[in-house]
Order: sequence, then structure tokens, then C-alpha cells
Amino acid sequence: MNTLIIVWRITEYCDLGCHFCVYSRRLQRPRAAASREDVLRFGALLGEYAHTYQRDVLVSWLGGEPLRWQPVFDLSRALKRDFNLRIGVTTNGTALTSESVRQRIVEDFDQLTLSVDGLGAVHDGLRDAPGLYERLRASLARLRELKARLGRGPRLRVNTILMRETFMPLKTYARLWQNGVWKS
Repeated sequence: MNTLIIVWRITEYCDLGCHFCVYSRRLQRPRAAASREDVLRFGALLGEYAHTYQRDVLVSWLGGEPLRWQPVFDLSRALKRDFNLRIGVTTNGTALTSESVRQRIVEDFDQLTLSVDGLGAVHDGLRDAPGLYERLRASLARLRELKARLGRGPRLRVNTILMRETFMPLKTYARLWQNGVWKS
């Protein structure tokens, strides 16, 4: 039976200024976030569903930037441990510079999707974050090393938005990703 995937936008906060995104830090507006209680209550329901129907359930966090939402790590661990759910996240990767974040990702997450919009300066420009692409590359390399050392960790994926600025280098990008860690 196929995995049921629940995609949950748990926070609207983001630390980047992406020109194309409604969650950009550039936009001055209220930012909503899920409550811990709602997450645990829904996690319990999903756990019951998974058990009753003998079906894998993956809860995949979205944002804004979900890894900047303070309770994400404790709640992810609770959903995994207490309700036997799988956990995923789509992230801009800024939090992956932290060794403790990478450790928690390897321990508690089954899938990590990194949003990357192009190579090098293209990505940095679209995200309004000079040097971000190189930090992502370095953080991903450290995450892959940790996974290899521990012999476990999340499936790594990339999510991109096709735009005029990013379409042409996609073949190169795909080849670099298949070879492990992309390079400029």
C-alpha cells in the first residue's frame, strides 16, 4: 500500500527574502504558526489511522521555513516515537549550518527536501541571500557525511521552481545532484 503523505504548512515565518514567495521576510504581515497542541492531537489521529489501516503515514512540514519554527524538532520526535509516523521537511536550508540541527535531522527525519532555485549566484539572487548557495552546498556535504558515518538518515531530495533564470541549467544541476553534492 502507498504511503499517505500529509503536507502541513506549520509556520509562515521565513528568514529569506525570496522575490517570488508570499512568505518572504520582505513582506510585512502577520505570520501564523500551528500550535503544539494541534500538532500532537492531529498526530495522534494520524497514528490511529496508520495503525488501523496498516498504512505508512509521512507528515511533511512546510513553511515559511519550518526548521526555524522552535517546536519542530521536539514535535517531530514525538510524532515519530509516540505515533509511529514518518517525518519529512521542505527547507530553504539555512538552519542546516548548525551541527545540532543536522544531528536531529538524521535522528528524526525520514525525508529532507531542499529548495534550490538554481546554481550559485542565480539561487542567491532569487533568495536575496548572498553566499547562500555555497552554505547550502557545504551543509549538505556535512549532512551526507553524518548519514554515512551513522549508517542512517533521511532521503535527500531537491525541490525547484522553474523560472526563466533557472530552466537552462537544469540538466547540469540534475547531473551534479546525481553525483552526490552539487558544485558551482
